[in-house]
Amino acid sequence: MARAIMIEHGFMLPELQVLIENPDNPGHPWRCDFFWELPDGTIVVGELDGGEKYVNPAMTHGRDVLQVMRDERLRESGMTLAVDRVMRFTFSDVANEARLVALLERFGIPHVA
Repeated sequence: MARAIMIEHGFMLPELQVLIENPDNPGHPWRCDFFWELPDGTIVVGELDGGEKYVNPAMTHGRDVLQVMRDERLRESGMTLAVDRVMRFTFSDVANEARLVALLERFGIPHVA
């Protein structure tokens, strides 16, 4: 649905599920949800946050919610060394089309159509 909103509003479309080099653990890159390389070379990563990763045992691998959140913060901190901007958004943002559009504009995602 997020991608449909991007198309509908004429935003530059992101690449999906792009691997980002992990400087803390070479050979184990991070996979981002959305990836834009803007015309000026700026790299913007979009991360669509859901709640499942905090509670689903298949995704938590025995970690409690606090540890999952800590690991997520460390991942984002490291990712900011590899890209220019990390834009986090939720399904609530996607459900509010105007809010998602405003967020994309704030992070500099250009309109191309």
